[in-house]
Amino acid sequence: NSSGIVDGAAAVLIGSKKAGRAADLKARARIEAFANIGSEPAMMLTGPMEVTEKVLKRAKMTCKDIDLFELNEAAHATREQGLRQIPPDILDPLLKRWRHAILCGLASHPRRDGRKQTKTRNLLERLRDRADQVLRFARDPTLVPFTNNQAERDLRPAKTQIKISGCHRSQSGAQAWLRVRGYISTVRKHDTNVLTALRDATNGNPWTPPVPAGT
Repeated sequence: NSSGIVDGAAAVLIGSKKAGRAADLKARARIEAFANIGSEPAMMLTGPMEVTEKVLKRAKMTCKDIDLFELNEAAHATREQGLRQIPPDILDPLLKRWRHAILCGLASHPRRDGRKQTKTRNLLERLRDRADQVLRFARDPTLVPFTNNQAERDLRPAKTQIKISGCHRSQSGAQAWLRVRGYISTVRKHDTNVLTALRDATNGNPWTPPVPAGT
């Protein structure tokens, strides 16, 4: 999966064990299972969640078998329990696996002479040197989400509008449209029914987010 705007893309050579041995190639990984689905284009980025459940079922695996995904699950469970941080007995082993994986990758892709390095090496070094930023979702689970998918979904309608219509005909029309889109986005983030919130707004009683405790 690769979005041309925000994500990177990769190429991988896939072959049988027999072909790999014949070409004297070292296998880096094996495919346990694969799956595909179709999803509604307007609801961008919801497909990966559904297809992940499908492929895990085919592979007879669970989320706990995936290291980085397991960190996300731990962060999610922490939020659900009302805790501010992942308990150390859960977080520390997962972070140890993360660091070990990075070290293995660096060992497999040593630095070249000179300044210019391979893209793989550059990525691994960034993951190592900026681990605090990459793993901030695990250290501050109540403040930092695992991905920026929600932000991308918020921008998707605006990008679609520009692609189809080019622009709005007036500044006031653009402001009104964005105000409605922002209202809908905020309502969804609070798990509130959108149609009900829109009806209440048109009746002069718009939904408002709850005031955080302690403010």
